[in-house]
Amino acid sequence: MTTTLLLIAASCALGQAAPVDEAPAVTAEPWRTSVDLSANHILAFDTDIDNSAASLTTNTTRFGAGVNFTRPDNRLAFGVGFRGAVAVYDFENGDTILAGLDDDPFDAFTRQRLELSGRYAFNETWGIFGLVGVEAAHESGADIGSAIQGGGTVIGTWTNSTRDLTLGFGLGGFTRLDESPVVFPLVTVRWQIDQQLRLENERLGLALTYEPNDDWAFGLFGRFDRVEYRLDENNSASSEGVLKDNRIAIGGRVTWTPECVDGLSLSLTGGVLVYREIELLDDDGDDLFAEDADPSAFIGVSVAYEF
Repeated sequence: MTTTLLLIAASCALGQAAPVDEAPAVTAEPWRTSVDLSANHILAFDTDIDNSAASLTTNTTRFGAGVNFTRPDNRLAFGVGFRGAVAVYDFENGDTILAGLDDDPFDAFTRQRLELSGRYAFNETWGIFGLVGVEAAHESGADIGSAIQGGGTVIGTWTNSTRDLTLGFGLGGFTRLDESPVVFPLVTVRWQIDQQLRLENERLGLALTYEPNDDWAFGLFGRFDRVEYRLDENNSASSEGVLKDNRIAIGGRVTWTPECVDGLSLSLTGGVLVYREIELLDDDGDDLFAEDADPSAFIGVSVAYEF
């Protein structure tokens, strides 16, 4: 009897016990997605071309859009972007550069580029970054298929969190129109010197930026730029040839980031093209002319928006 009563009491106690809560479902944090839009216009003022009576003024408008995806732990990210440009090379006395050349021998040039990028952090110290791109750069009316170029970079990174310093070492390379591809070593840096001063790579160059507050930034930069365009088959200078423009720019930049529009920035840029070489190749890749241009000033304005 006693045993029976104990069993009944235990049964009642179990029946009245609070139910055990089920473990909450674990919801994976989603990847972060951001979109960036940008546009800028650069005017390179009139410059004289050596060994001729010719001069050149260049207007270039660039625009771009990109989508970036970042894993919640920030160790993995990748992105895809499209970049475009329209450039007008306004020559005066272009016929003095090369016999048979028109006074203003080139129509507008366009450039379209698709980029894929990615980065991965193995740990807090080591990581890897890669970028690959393909583009078509050509004179209006030229065959786009013959204007395709490609290139990319692979960089291993080392980070010292104490000094807020990241160094990168790797290789870069790109194909060229009617010439052999180029491969070269790369060294990159991003150093937050203090809360307001930062040194980092800017394309094939360096930029030093001072940010006194959240609204304004002031920068100095030096960089190398190169472009080459496939010419139209009816071009009087070189049918289906190549125009190349290599330059080194040194300048400064002021950027305003207004508080009223999150993600928006406006920049004014100015400086000097301290070195510039204009080359014209025929359709076999042989030089028709290669002349330096005198140093000239440039100014630019740009707008960027990220959300």
